[in-house]
Amino acid sequence: MTQPMLVLVFVGLLVAPADGRADDSQNLVSRATEAHTASLAAITTLRAKVTAEVSMVEGAALPPGFDPKKAAEIKRYVGEFSRAGVRLRMTETEGPLGRRSVLKDLAAKKAYLLGDSTPSGRPTGGLVTDDFQLSSPIDLCDGWVFCLPRPVPPDYETYVPLKEAVAKARKVTAWAEKLDGADSIRLDLEMDAEGSKFEIWLDIGTNYLFKRIVSTPRGKPGLEFRMSEFKEIKKGIFCPTKAERILYRGTKTRIELTDIRVNDPIPDSVFDVRLAPGGLFTDESDGKVYKAGSDGKPGSVVGRVVLPAGEATSPAPTLAATPLNADDPVWWSWPRVLAIASVIVGLGAVVCVVDPIFWARNRREYCEGLAV
Repeated sequence: MTQPMLVLVFVGLLVAPADGRADDSQNLVSRATEAHTASLAAITTLRAKVTAEVSMVEGAALPPGFDPKKAAEIKRYVGEFSRAGVRLRMTETEGPLGRRSVLKDLAAKKAYLLGDSTPSGRPTGGLVTDDFQLSSPIDLCDGWVFCLPRPVPPDYETYVPLKEAVAKARKVTAWAEKLDGADSIRLDLEMDAEGSKFEIWLDIGTNYLFKRIVSTPRGKPGLEFRMSEFKEIKKGIFCPTKAERILYRGTKTRIELTDIRVNDPIPDSVFDVRLAPGGLFTDESDGKVYKAGSDGKPGSVVGRVVLPAGEATSPAPTLAATPLNADDPVWWSWPRVLAIASVIVGLGAVVCVVDPIFWARNRREYCEGLAV
């Protein structure tokens, strides 16, 4: 055998096992992703009570002048989550900003922020745009049950399930690994050339639901979800009941699901867009201000919002977020202010400020916070 042929044989022996391992990894990615997708597809409807307790991570840097005692306080949020197909409703029933709801149609990419009451008793109203994020842990489609934590590179979309994220990734590898004593499949997803990635553990014993998710946007620490407890709600259908969410920039949230109902009918009225009669509703996509009729649904157009210079012709943002705490130093930034809508009623002019902006004041914060 000649020397070049010997070299080729030697190289072939080295390369063959590596190719085999790559094939095994891709087969494992496919099998685990399909099993995870099938597990979630078995949940046609879901309703649950969500309790979240938010605190600052010990040693987190605080902005100048921020009261450390206030930062140490544990903020408690309670909400109700409902999902039927592509329709979601999240209602925050306890929290510092009062009762408020977000309704979403994932297919139409429409989100409605509705106010029921505020602690100060201010008038309530509504706002519609492409997306809203209420208190993040109340949204089970954001990060720890149905979808990956938002936003998902490379196009920074929201509500991206694992199967779609795998398809978007530049590179995906998988292997079996123990996590907290449980058999799991670990997936590493490289999302772009800037170092954005997800590290994901799927719990085999709970039909491949998320066990842990670590998000690293653009090579910088982002956030982590770790699910510590699961429950078999119906035969063969599991759901996480306890989780922890750590935002490496400073907040830690303990989450608990109770009163979980799976695959029970949900009335269509749960997803109705309704306000108190006479309440104002602003459609951010066209700038029109609607007044709710006696049935609570947006009716006649009573005014228009004059968008700030530079925003009137710009496309709607792909992400809108509200913080867990209105005064949380990690999430705080200058609020986005929509202009005052002039409403003509009878013979007089009434100037109205759309109240939901108070709730949506930091609606871009999540995306911007992870991007820095």
